[in-house]
Amino acid sequence: MIHIITYTSGHRITRGFNAILDQAFGGADNNKGLRTARQNITVYGRPVEKLFYGLSFSGVADQAEGEEADTVTLRAVYQMTPTMMIGGLVINGRCSAKIGLTDCTVDRDYSRYAIDFELNKSDMIINVAYMQAKDDNSTATTELKNNAYFVQGLYAFKKGTRTLWAPVIRIDQYEKANGAEDITELTLSLNYYFSENFRGMLELWDRSGDGTTIDDDRITLQIYAAF
Repeated sequence: MIHIITYTSGHRITRGFNAILDQAFGGADNNKGLRTARQNITVYGRPVEKLFYGLSFSGVADQAEGEEADTVTLRAVYQMTPTMMIGGLVINGRCSAKIGLTDCTVDRDYSRYAIDFELNKSDMIINVAYMQAKDDNSTATTELKNNAYFVQGLYAFKKGTRTLWAPVIRIDQYEKANGAEDITELTLSLNYYFSENFRGMLELWDRSGDGTTIDDDRITLQIYAAF
């Protein structure tokens, strides 16, 4: 089964989010990342069997009223084979000064252009995505450009049809400060399913970068139970 959710976090089993979802880049989208809630109207479908599209009209991220809605998002995915897909994402928007948000004291335009690939074969899933982000700076006098990508692999070790172990490895690389800072993150996550609704996770996360970004690392142990 091919997924079309590279830019959402609904099926995430790591503690952290990938950089494309998590980073605000130049901050013109209310200084929020793609995983932040936003008010929108969406149409989607499959004009032909192997092609999926979604078209949304929305306000800036984390703006509850959806005022001055100036953001258009286009998502397209083509299923090359039963196990491989390639997709793209285009976002063009504006954070209007009329809304009165802290990060939009002037009108600020922003855009996001991304391409992604997924291989979902047997018990292995590999995701790759690359994004270019453009944002007006805080005074809308110049444009900031930052790039990001991530590569993630997951493998499910099963007993019969039931998944027992699911290790995940992800490498994130992203830029800040108009490309002046390069940051790399490594995520190693091991998940064990005690039952269908009971999961444990042990994860190592490490970040290294330059500029204002501080090197950091974290070991996380979590238990999830759903009833």
